[in-house]
Amino acid sequence: MGQNEAVREFREDDDFHYFDRLVWEEHRRRGERIGIHMNGSFSVDTSHRIVRKENYFPDNGDSSLLSRSSKGFVLESNGEIVAVVTVTLHQSGNGNLHMLGCVEGSEAGLAPLIEAGIAFVKSKGGRKLTCFSEILPGQLTNGEFDYWATYGFKPEPYYSQWVVCQDFRRWEAPGELATDNVVPATEIDLEEIAAILEEDGEDLIAESLRYDYEELSPDHIFLKLVDPDNGRTVGIAYYQVNRHENQWGTNTLGIHIRPAWNHQGSYSEIQRFVRCVLASMKQLGVAYAGTRMSSRNLLSMIALCAEGFLLAPMGQVALYRSV
Repeated sequence: MGQNEAVREFREDDDFHYFDRLVWEEHRRRGERIGIHMNGSFSVDTSHRIVRKENYFPDNGDSSLLSRSSKGFVLESNGEIVAVVTVTLHQSGNGNLHMLGCVEGSEAGLAPLIEAGIAFVKSKGGRKLTCFSEILPGQLTNGEFDYWATYGFKPEPYYSQWVVCQDFRRWEAPGELATDNVVPATEIDLEEIAAILEEDGEDLIAESLRYDYEELSPDHIFLKLVDPDNGRTVGIAYYQVNRHENQWGTNTLGIHIRPAWNHQGSYSEIQRFVRCVLASMKQLGVAYAGTRMSSRNLLSMIALCAEGFLLAPMGQVALYRSV
């Protein structure tokens, strides 16, 4: 760290709108590093608030889950804030690095901020810090991977992909949809579902599930596909129905098929399970739907696309650094 540089935590009197501008500016530069220019079909609403003060300093004084599990750090140079970063912890103590923003020209000097995030995760008993990078179809690596490699981050072997249907109201179930062996999973403990995901290599999805569904409510829906021969769970689906702009929808759909069934020979069953999940959403009046799926579940992605869902034009790769 330079002589006139210092790292500190967010303060309540910080200018969080300025933090937003730093994050959006770096977001644009990140796109350029991998060949995406944030305009036209890739334009973003930079007026959207993403570093919210209330997530770190709740107005009512209560320590919410988010405020207890999140930290924000700033890098000051000669008394001026030149970079910000936020870190969110999961129950395991592992952390996700989010909302990186910096003044142009400061990208190469962010090691002190990264180390602050590492120290926070380590103090909570975590084992790794994870960040995320976009990747275009057909890319094996890009400038964003190289950027994070300078800070010691390594990419996971699989990517995640947004799959969306902006007007789900048009979807219609097949005339005769067999629902055999597709049952509500209300009796499954959430931790058991998370354990299945971890056993199948989906640690990040398991941690997100624990975080997003910490307090279960009637708008959380869980379904499972069971093997008719032994009754074991071979597929899991879950989503939360929420209201946005006077319509019901979900951006939290998750579908996971266990490895023993996740092959071309079981595609007809995977497709049937996907259709049953969509039929349950139709019954609840869902108007739009989105899911971020792991490439491990490629067949489920294909099944969703066959039902009218669209792949986002870029995927996302998790990069991690051990602490």
